[in-house]
Amino acid sequence: MVTTRLLKMYKLEYTGAIAFLFISTFTCSFAVEPLKTRLVGGSGSHEGRVEVLYDGAWGTVCDDGWDSADADVVCRSLGFARASTYNHRAAFGQGSGNIVLSEVHCSSADTNLAYCTHSGYLTHTCTHLEDAGVVCVGADPLPTRLVGGSGPHEGRVEVFYDSAWGTVCDDGWDINDAHVVCRTMGYARASAHNLSAAFGQGTGEIILDDVFCIGTEPNLAFCQYNDDGYKAHNCEHDEDAGVICEGLVSVRLQDGNSNREGRVEVLYNGHWGTVCDDEFDFNDAHVVCRMLGFSHAESFSLKFGAGTGEIVVDDLTCDGTEGRIQDCRKKQLGTHNCNHDEDIGVTCAELPVRLVGSSSPNEGRVQLYHEGSWGTICDDQWDMEDATVVCRMLGYPTATEALYGAPFPVRGDVPLGDVLVDQVQCNGDETHISKCGHRGFRQVSCDHTEDAGVICGGKRDFGARLADGPDAAQGRVELFYFGAWGTACHLEWTSADSLVLCKMLGYPGVLDTAYFSSYGPGSGDVLLRQPRCSGKESSLADCNPAYPLGITGCNHSTEVGVTCLRPNDLQVRLVGSQSSNEGRVEVNFEGSWGTVCDDHFDLNDANVVCRMLGYQRASNYSCCGAFGEGFGAIALDEVDCKGTESNLGHCMKNVLGVHDCTHLEDVGVTCTGQDPNALENRSSWKTPLSLTLTYGLIGGLGVLLLIIFAVCCYLVSKMNAYRYRSLRLPQRRPPRRHVYTTNQYGSYAQPAKASGGLYPSLPTAKDASVKVPIKGSANGAAKGPARGSQKGKPESKGIMKPKEKPEKPSVSVVVAGDSKKGMLTSLMEKLNLSR
Repeated sequence: MVTTRLLKMYKLEYTGAIAFLFISTFTCSFAVEPLKTRLVGGSGSHEGRVEVLYDGAWGTVCDDGWDSADADVVCRSLGFARASTYNHRAAFGQGSGNIVLSEVHCSSADTNLAYCTHSGYLTHTCTHLEDAGVVCVGADPLPTRLVGGSGPHEGRVEVFYDSAWGTVCDDGWDINDAHVVCRTMGYARASAHNLSAAFGQGTGEIILDDVFCIGTEPNLAFCQYNDDGYKAHNCEHDEDAGVICEGLVSVRLQDGNSNREGRVEVLYNGHWGTVCDDEFDFNDAHVVCRMLGFSHAESFSLKFGAGTGEIVVDDLTCDGTEGRIQDCRKKQLGTHNCNHDEDIGVTCAELPVRLVGSSSPNEGRVQLYHEGSWGTICDDQWDMEDATVVCRMLGYPTATEALYGAPFPVRGDVPLGDVLVDQVQCNGDETHISKCGHRGFRQVSCDHTEDAGVICGGKRDFGARLADGPDAAQGRVELFYFGAWGTACHLEWTSADSLVLCKMLGYPGVLDTAYFSSYGPGSGDVLLRQPRCSGKESSLADCNPAYPLGITGCNHSTEVGVTCLRPNDLQVRLVGSQSSNEGRVEVNFEGSWGTVCDDHFDLNDANVVCRMLGYQRASNYSCCGAFGEGFGAIALDEVDCKGTESNLGHCMKNVLGVHDCTHLEDVGVTCTGQDPNALENRSSWKTPLSLTLTYGLIGGLGVLLLIIFAVCCYLVSKMNAYRYRSLRLPQRRPPRRHVYTTNQYGSYAQPAKASGGLYPSLPTAKDASVKVPIKGSANGAAKGPARGSQKGKPESKGIMKPKEKPEKPSVSVVVAGDSKKGMLTSLMEKLNLSR
């Protein structure tokens, strides 16, 4: 019984040890540390070759199996919304050191490359010619200001995040980071970067730490920073970072009769200075006027008088396309050979144009906006060249008719104003009517019976672009209108307006809208406010703006920015057929599979689908649900591929999920010419067991395993204590000394006493006729009950004689209750008997 108990205890102890080893190994297999990631070799920290820090050194990632899902994980781990592009074949240059990862395969739930499946660290068959890269998009720029300096050009760096201003820690802060801040503020560069709260300690949150900029980023939000994101730091406010900026930041006109004319002055290192007229021409004047929000310059001259202070700019040479005079060639700032009687001034053109009196936007009486009011154009010498210039200013490609004699009667709620210009003479190639010849403003001999009008032809459109973002898919909204680039106001701007803009630029959708000039102040007129788009229009020109173009009441501090959705890299499959090379086309849309509508679907589209699946081309495509009607969403409609695209998502003309179809129009394809390279690539995927588990359960499983481990340790300790007590503590003392004997059946009898005792019916130890077989005795007696000899005489061996001491202690067992030695002796004798 004791032996069984000991064996059970040892078995439980071994089981606990095995459980401990298993749990320890299992827990360690789940303790996957995230990999620190960076992008190298791009134009900014939003793009580049992917590198990860492993075993104390930076290494690259092989492009085997590299796709948009893997790139999205990289971008999200760096604080961006998503990847716009994933790159193969060392697109950002070859790296050095180890190739850490290969055959990476991520899901949408992964937050770091370490949590994706891969072939194992440092396990690959690649060279650095196959280094993977990404281009990220979607980070919102951080509004920035400088506080505590002697002027606006210097101070403690503060950024606006989560509805409050906060500071930037100086860990890793260098001149490249400072350059980014200064350019965000409108300066050309930084002259110094400051550490240890040089401009005083800030208050509130510390927003950024471990900032790392290449120096070309437009905003700190596009640089790398603490892996845990905003507000993650190990700093105090005595480590607040600062900068000192240099270069031109803004321009103004002084001593003119209106805000559109005057002596040119620039803000340099916190002080206003003038511009010398050496080499100054119309191209330079146009750039100055665009900086002030006007479309272009009417004239430049010295008539606005001499300024004071420093002469900052000399020998200014612009080509006319620059957005700021900072971008033009010039002498070193502050270096000149001029005096203040050479201070240059400009007069900027205003003159937005509109058509009134007609219900159609492409026709009407022509009105110009000049010095605060609208007025008309006299029809003297009005012709098709003049009408063409007006129509192009309004976004139409041409004019179909030049009208005379006050066409289109104007409603009473639209004032006619003055007749502003007469005898307009355009060549037809001007970008703005103010560049055409005329007698001068309000130098006219007409009345409103001679107002000019136009009918414009062709599809109206704006030129549009996104400026000063990290790539072409995001930035400040700019429109080419009135012959020059201008901006849009964020007041009453909606997501539908952003969607239409993105569709104008060829993107399938919109990711985000940014306000308060987050991408920096633009130049030229603030052209557009409250477009009032429904989202279905193909151009902002098709919307119904609440304000006349160019008359918005906004300034360059209220400009809107947009981040557009790049064409998606979609997953595709074929279903509904017994053959793997044909079927209904389905794409993965918002985590589930959806179908493709057959509207405008052709063989070019089918070829793209087949190549995505590893085939060489499509032999046929089918409409009308030929492979059965699908279920769920219709993901794509109006697909328009050239046939050379690598992914069906690059051919989208509608936003994912937007369609006018039913499943009766589900498209199918038949592919031919299996690509053996694609098959080889597919078969090369390796999914190690320890990496195929769902890492999203790590936290919960880790806690559960720790609890199990603690319970196992507790049970093992209790078993050890129990075993110790079992071996060390004495047995319970019996009430009296007994002599146990065996009966004739080999069983232990009850304690016997002398004749007349308690048990008179039982033989006593003195009775020599009792035969007691000895089990396991030294003389080799047979096991089992004792038997008589053949002669009927009792066997002399194994018989206990009265008052004789047995040679072997096997028959009588004495249990001494207070003796540990006696207990152990008894135990050993029982063990011998049991054998």
